[in-house]
Amino acid sequence: MEDFDDTPVFRERVSHLEQQAKLLKGEIKGLIAQLKSYTQAGVEYGEHGRAFAEKTLQFGRVIPAIEGIGHTLKGLHNLVNTVNAQVTARLTEPLEALLADVKQLKVMKNALEHSEDDHYVWLSKSLQARADGDTASQAEIDREAMKKRGKFDMLRLDYLGKLTDITSRRRFELLAFFGKFVQDQVWFFKEGLNLLQQTAPAISQVMDDVESEKALACKEKSGREEIKIQLLFDAHRLLGGEGGG
Repeated sequence: MEDFDDTPVFRERVSHLEQQAKLLKGEIKGLIAQLKSYTQAGVEYGEHGRAFAEKTLQFGRVIPAIEGIGHTLKGLHNLVNTVNAQVTARLTEPLEALLADVKQLKVMKNALEHSEDDHYVWLSKSLQARADGDTASQAEIDREAMKKRGKFDMLRLDYLGKLTDITSRRRFELLAFFGKFVQDQVWFFKEGLNLLQQTAPAISQVMDDVESEKALACKEKSGREEIKIQLLFDAHRLLGGEGGG
């Protein structure tokens, strides 16, 4: 129990833990803000992506080969919604719960300080009663002073325990945070790749059609050029024949 007595060493230890908790609070608030920006950007990206997918599907009604690409794009941007939900449930909400725990420290400290004041008020009364030789009220005052001391000690230990718990969670909570974030990104890209691989034949067909259409357009252009040259040659010959007559 000596380590928990209200001594300068104990208070220094508490002060150090409070600084660590304050640091953690700032880190958590920064991460939560960043996550909310990330998910908001994801929401906007997903909305624009699905709108583009719908436009692609509209073209697919005219050019059937494009329809598969439209469905793939829609699926990809639906994945964005899913990963956003995962980020909120697996990252943002746990961090907000941890932040609420850190904020609870202030409530506990206020209660501790109030209890400390009570303790020293009744300790002062007890010492004064002894100095005055007030034996009639001494026992009652001592009992109350002991109650106040007991409450102060319990709150002090509770506060230290909460501080220790929160600061010890700093390392593994942050490790878990970044680990889960990477897991969610890996899941997103893996699922996205699966979608693209399923659509690979359709995409290859579209690109083959593009090459075919380009070749056909080139052939048609070449034919038009040949016709144009023939027309110019015929016109020149006719004009030459008229001049000779």
